[in-house]
Amino acid sequence: MFGEPGCRKTFFMTDLAFNIVTGRTWQGREVDRMGVVYVATEGGGFGIQNRISAIKKHYGLDQPDADPVPFAIVTCTVNLLDPNADTDCLIDFINE
Repeated sequence: MFGEPGCRKTFFMTDLAFNIVTGRTWQGREVDRMGVVYVATEGGGFGIQNRISAIKKHYGLDQPDADPVPFAIVTCTVNLLDPNADTDCLIDFINE
């Protein structure tokens, strides 16, 4: 997803991601539950970790008895334009 800074891209995508990992209806649409690998290409590190913590709390996924969610995050830069760069590493990470 691409957009101007501050247009709530991260909010939109993390909300969508957590509805996918929990299988909850999103924006009135049925969702198939599955794992998500979120590639945070900007605002990585603590910024995205804080946002993930907040959305887990919002959905009650921060409780000790909550089901684990199949969600992984990549916080480093990923070059998908060059097939010899990071593509294989990202695929290996996803397969893990």
